[in-house]
Amino acid sequence: MSAATDGFRLAYDRGGAGTPAVLLHGWPGDRRDYRQVVPLLTGLDVVVPDLRGFGESDKHLLTQPPTRLPPRHAASSR
Repeated sequence: MSAATDGFRLAYDRGGAGTPAVLLHGWPGDRRDYRQVVPLLTGLDVVVPDLRGFGESDKHLLTQPPTRLPPRHAASSR
């Protein structure tokens, strides 16, 4: 499945019924990281999205590659 969010399409899997649970993958993963976990979560309405730029969700289109980190990230990487 997919849904438009702020002009981007987010792909996601959803299954089960009950209390909602959202599983978010890490970098550089995608929603397939949870394919063996989801069946174990009985009694939950499980939503597993591909975050923007990962898996089958839309990617950002860059006109040119970034040349440096933004200042707030550069300071934390030292």
